Amino acid sequence: ETIASQCLSSLVNFIYLYTLKATITDDAMRAGWSGNFYAWINGVSGVFQFFAIPVLLKHVEAHRIWLFMPALMLCCTLFTFATFRSSGLFSASASFFAIKTMEYSL
Repeated sequence: ETIASQCLSSLVNFIYLYTLKATITDDAMRAGWSGNFYAWINGVSGVFQFFAIPVLLKHVEAHRIWLFMPALMLCCTLFTFATFRSSGLFSASASFFAIKTMEYSL
């Protein structure tokens, strides 16, 4: 599951960066957008890590959550491949956000 998760994460990362560069051509604006985006990822991951996951672990065993991660990452990857040409940066960012939040909080 770790190898699958890393492969899917790398695919979505590539599409995100490709779409970001195509959408925001100015380097300074792209850097600012990326900085804000990663700040949101880190903030949401922190909320999950310190508040949501401890509550979830009281009801669900940890290995079940870890087994669920690659399936959710596969869904995010398929969504990205299906929509990134039509919806652009939004779909790539949403999938990348979901995958990175899972990686950082679990």
